[in-house]
Amino acid sequence: MSTIDVHLGDEPPQCMRCLSDGLLTVKFPQTRPGSLGAHTGGSISHVLCPACDHDVPQATELLALFTVDDRITGANSLLFTELLLKWTEHLNTLTVDEDQLDREIEQWENGEL
Repeated sequence: MSTIDVHLGDEPPQCMRCLSDGLLTVKFPQTRPGSLGAHTGGSISHVLCPACDHDVPQATELLALFTVDDRITGANSLLFTELLLKWTEHLNTLTVDEDQLDREIEQWENGEL
């Protein structure tokens, strides 16, 4: 993974999975196979969400850090970086469930979503 942009701010980011407040947003490059077999470049953004990510093993320690320390400082920045990399490496391995996506597209087209 090359560059990770981390966005921390006074206003919490909104989790798009559950619409609750998240803790931070990360954005990093990601390539995916395209429809013609060639890889396409892009980026992925993800919100660290206490509600949605509490059972993700790669996120639990990062969530715990924010429970103990409400800010990233010089004293905890190394630990934060290590935990952030662990979580984002996990995010980069996630794949799209094509069957679920097809079902959701059909539901959306039928006005059910």
